[in-house]
Amino acid sequence: MFEASMNTDSSIIQPLLARVVSIFDDDFGDSHVQQLMDIYDAVPDHEKDMVSLAVTFEGEQEELIFVVNNDGGSRDLHFFSDGESLVNKIQSVYQEFCIEIGT
Repeated sequence: MFEASMNTDSSIIQPLLARVVSIFDDDFGDSHVQQLMDIYDAVPDHEKDMVSLAVTFEGEQEELIFVVNNDGGSRDLHFFSDGESLVNKIQSVYQEFCIEIGT
């Protein structure tokens, strides 16, 4: 399984997630971003939560596991998939997004 992970300010999570889900081929939009935000916001200190999502990326059906880990001081996002190209694309989107916003 491959992983893309990020630790970022909570104020940019929603636009970041919107950018990430834009890479999927299927109708994966605002309602899914809100679902992920609800998970992100609800994780208590020193706990984690996750959801498994079925997505289509580059014409292939993939399972994407979204994990939020709240270490008490910040929240880390993790995306897991057996698809290496999917995880690499998510990491690339994150890096490009950070450059655009200057972080």
